Amino acid sequence: MNGSPMLCESATPEEARALIAAQPGKWVIQQKIDGVRGVIRDGKLYDRRGKDITALFPEFVGIGAMRGEYDGEIVCTSGEFGDVAGRMHVKDPFARKILVKKNPAAFMLFDVVTPGLLGERLAVIGAMDGALPAWMCPVKSFVCDGEMFEKMWSEVLEKGLEGVVLKSVMSPYERKRSVSWKKCKAFLETTAIFIKLEEHPRGIRLETEDGRAITVNGAQASEVRNEFRRTGSVTCEVQYMRSPVGDSTAWRFPSYRGLA
Repeated sequence: MNGSPMLCESATPEEARALIAAQPGKWVIQQKIDGVRGVIRDGKLYDRRGKDITALFPEFVGIGAMRGEYDGEIVCTSGEFGDVAGRMHVKDPFARKILVKKNPAAFMLFDVVTPGLLGERLAVIGAMDGALPAWMCPVKSFVCDGEMFEKMWSEVLEKGLEGVVLKSVMSPYERKRSVSWKKCKAFLETTAIFIKLEEHPRGIRLETEDGRAITVNGAQASEVRNEFRRTGSVTCEVQYMRSPVGDSTAWRFPSYRGLA
């Protein structure tokens, strides 16, 4: 069976507003969670490429007894993308136990895979209230009109959140990138060369020649540190929000996304 998760197509805020206006009452909106995509299928946890990552998250107690298929995003308590992404590289079980204690992960549930349409699937999640394990948290869904979109989009811009997702209430679960799910991101992505590295208590701080900086925490910091020591610089993928005033090249809420 094809186990691929359903993926979003990208949309600008203007395109999202047009969809909502053209099909009133046909969309729900969710906050876009900045984590690692995960699918729980009959007691196992898989990443978006189908790799079994169950052992990487021992805090998901009781997952082996779960039947059915649950789609969501894995995040750490810190809220830092680098922390949860770094967990994918931790091989040592003892180091993993320490991370579980200091910064446990949660599974942000936004869909269950059944033959029904999205509206029916969200009702299934609502009926699970109180019966889900402590580490599984349903993502809030709201019927999306113009007012709700503007409210949530303003919150994204104010707090530096990743974005929002629009989903058609009439959409079946498709194991592909679908026009029925639209992600509207406030962040831009770029590649930058970093020539300066400083240690800090949680990881490292990287700086470009022109003074732009990012931090890299957890297990990912070791990977970047090793590359920097080997070559004297490091090229990284960076996600950021453009500054609303002043220098258009400045980074607002920058975050490390991986080695380029």
